Amino acid sequence: MLSDTNTDASTHTPAGAIPRTQPYRSDKAFLSAVEPDYALINYTDARRLLKRGETADSWFPDRTQVITTTTVRDEELNLITWERELERVLEFEPDWHIPTDYSTYEDQNEEERITATLDCMEGLLWMQRQLREHGSETQIIPLVKGTTELERQACYNVFDEAGFDDLCAYYCTQYFTSGNGIQIDELVEDVRALAREQDRDIFLIGLLSANYLGRMPAQVTAAAGQNAWRKPIAPTTTEDEEIKRQWDEIVEEVEAALDSEPETDETAVIATEEA
Repeated sequence: MLSDTNTDASTHTPAGAIPRTQPYRSDKAFLSAVEPDYALINYTDARRLLKRGETADSWFPDRTQVITTTTVRDEELNLITWERELERVLEFEPDWHIPTDYSTYEDQNEEERITATLDCMEGLLWMQRQLREHGSETQIIPLVKGTTELERQACYNVFDEAGFDDLCAYYCTQYFTSGNGIQIDELVEDVRALAREQDRDIFLIGLLSANYLGRMPAQVTAAAGQNAWRKPIAPTTTEDEEIKRQWDEIVEEVEAALDSEPETDETAVIATEEA
């Protein structure tokens, strides 16, 4: 576990390709084989591991920094209280936690979205205080909410106030699961807006495709997803060396994409024409 307090910025914030994992035997085999620098797991899945007597230290490899996130399905998210979330985080002891998410949708009215965004920010500050008071070593990664700059600015103001200067997270899954097809152009546009509006590095949750990441602005320094490693890798039927080779290949592709020339309006047009 990291020795920094939860309010101090670490010199080793999550970066690069990060596998999103679940509490399954196959995921455990994958983690044991590749020993990634970082791994992401949903808060609700971490809770399932706790019920089986597992913690971040017992389930994940020693060298892996564990990130828990509350960016989960609405039917699960709506049942999570701050107090219960804190209790489970203290028990599971991840290295990093993305706290107190609230659902927001573009088709909500502005008042509802602003209320949900402010609730998320209030929860962020509450969780920061509680982890500090409990002496927890878990560090917080703040989550950007809002579909407009005005709504997101409320997040940036809180991040400034609370000292979250280095990294913020942005949830991408809804761009692929809304029922309107793959909305990658909309995602690129929104992430580029984040990069213009503030200067923190950006951690994308729900996107690990090197092809798509290559279109993102330079401030995107970390990305977590599951499909990109789950589809090509069969952990329970493949030798550890081959699993490691396949994962290393994904890591190299993602790192190359993150280091590539940031997309501009002109290159976006070219990419669309070549697709």
